[in-house]
Amino acid sequence: MKENEVLYGRISKVENNEGGYTKERKEFIKHVERQVAYSDKLKLNGRLRKLEKINRENEHMYKRIENAQPSYSRKKFQDEYKHILLFKSGR
Repeated sequence: MKENEVLYGRISKVENNEGGYTKERKEFIKHVERQVAYSDKLKLNGRLRKLEKINRENEHMYKRIENAQPSYSRKKFQDEYKHILLFKSGR
């Protein structure tokens, strides 16, 4: 009986201990999860940088549009109209 108790004790001790494969597997899973989290973070930062770049370009274009001077004026229209009238009348 004493021997059986010793064997049962050994068996329960081995069952409770994690094997090398189980430890490696858990460590690998943790490693992969950390890699996934890191690449998600990098992707998010990349998206944010793209948005910031687009916003800067939009602001730049908005300033250019605000400061733009028209390429035509009333005087130019009148001068061209006079020119057209000259050609209509046959000079």
